[in-house]
Amino acid sequence: MMTETAEVTLTEVTLNERLADLATRPPVIGAVAVVILLIGAQATGLAPWGPLFGQGEAELIGFDQARARGVAEELVALGPRLSGSEAESQGAQIIAGHLESAGFDEVEILEFSVPMFEITREPLLEFCRPGINPFNACGPFLNTQPDIILFNHTREFVLQGYSGTRVITFDQNVPVVDLGNGSDDVLWQDAENSIGLLWSAGSVGGNTIAFLNAQANGLLALIVVNDALNCDQVVEGDCIPIFKTIDVTQFTSIPSDIPFMMVSRSVGELIQEEVVGGDARLQMDIEVDNTNSRNIKVVCGTIIGKDETEIILGAHHDTVYNGPGAVDDTSGTSTVVELGYQFGALYQEIGQPDHTLKICTWGGEEEGLHGSKAYVASRSDELSSRLQLYANFDMNHVDLERGDSMTLFGNDAETVAQIEEVLARFIEANPSVAQRYNVSVQAKNSIMDDPNGMPYNSDHGPFVYDLPGGAGNAVVCYGSGSWEYHTFADDMSRFNEESLSVSAIVYGTHVRQLAWG
Repeated sequence: MMTETAEVTLTEVTLNERLADLATRPPVIGAVAVVILLIGAQATGLAPWGPLFGQGEAELIGFDQARARGVAEELVALGPRLSGSEAESQGAQIIAGHLESAGFDEVEILEFSVPMFEITREPLLEFCRPGINPFNACGPFLNTQPDIILFNHTREFVLQGYSGTRVITFDQNVPVVDLGNGSDDVLWQDAENSIGLLWSAGSVGGNTIAFLNAQANGLLALIVVNDALNCDQVVEGDCIPIFKTIDVTQFTSIPSDIPFMMVSRSVGELIQEEVVGGDARLQMDIEVDNTNSRNIKVVCGTIIGKDETEIILGAHHDTVYNGPGAVDDTSGTSTVVELGYQFGALYQEIGQPDHTLKICTWGGEEEGLHGSKAYVASRSDELSSRLQLYANFDMNHVDLERGDSMTLFGNDAETVAQIEEVLARFIEANPSVAQRYNVSVQAKNSIMDDPNGMPYNSDHGPFVYDLPGGAGNAVVCYGSGSWEYHTFADDMSRFNEESLSVSAIVYGTHVRQLAWG
């Protein structure tokens, strides 16, 4: 999930209220008083379950959890899939191969040239307590050695999106200025020709504003200290750094010579105590090409319908550069690939759908939704007349050891009502499964930045807000997140494929009904 856009608090419209309304319409659903849901051990078959919002016989779509996990393992084994990298290209090939195996009529890997950065040398960040040599304070002198600590890249420091390039040596003895939470303009001005140290708890404006301030005030480098996220959850007694990006559209020119990184709380505290408040020094060697464009991938598989009306299901296949991205968003990618297998089987069994179905996975999401934005821009006129529904799966994952919440939401009242009915009928047909996942269904509006509006923070955003002629119809699933989010630790060790089947079956069944009746 892209991180620079501020998270929007979703105003809940309770399912109980909607179910009370549904109970007044035929067919009668009965007394469903919970918004919690469990998918059984292996929900792989198609189970008949009666009429769906008055449109004939409907069946719950299947979901093979083992196959979904296998797809995730294939992708995670590639390591981080930074957009524009060879690993991203390999991931796109794997996804395309699965959609071909699923029996799609057409599978293509599209390329879009977008502003992207490339880390061209392993980043280096070091700390030195000087020795006694006045001419080479952080070099060897007789039997007295300076105390030098090499910080671990990805575990103790992580570059931020579109960081610039610079070498700063111990001999330069560049000062570090504590910027607090970034709200004091005088501190920014005092940091000219220095390294800025910004604390993330309560920080002002996010990465984009921070990097703009660093550029405007002539900083040599900018370090954000993570003292607010994942604390004590991944590494005991510490908060480990995460990757965040910037909104490149806010810059006249992205600074090419300002390294931008996040460090762990423990590293930040060390820098504050002994560099800001003492005579210790920092050294860094950061080399990033952030001024060029690179080709990112978009994979799309198509089952051709009887008309050109389109239903698209999507997830992003890229990850942050510093982690394998098992939850963000290999979980969503493996979900839509598995739905591709389910739709392919229905295609063989039932025949051509009424509407064209597409499964698409996007590159460039983590750096600014570049893949989905470029795809929508390339087909904006077609999509404005053809798109019936876009369904987005971004971290549709629940780590049951830490929580059980999941949110399904959309910006079209009729669609949301139909999703609620799918969920209610699923619960009615599976009363033993209502103990595990706390699923809320919410109706949003299509007003950008409204508290109850659809957020523009994942790949559904372009399908809602960037089409000419009005907002597009989209549904989204967010799970309860992951403490390993955007870190080196987002691997398969906490992956819960069962949780993916919740949104897959609810949204997949809705799409099945739209496409085949």
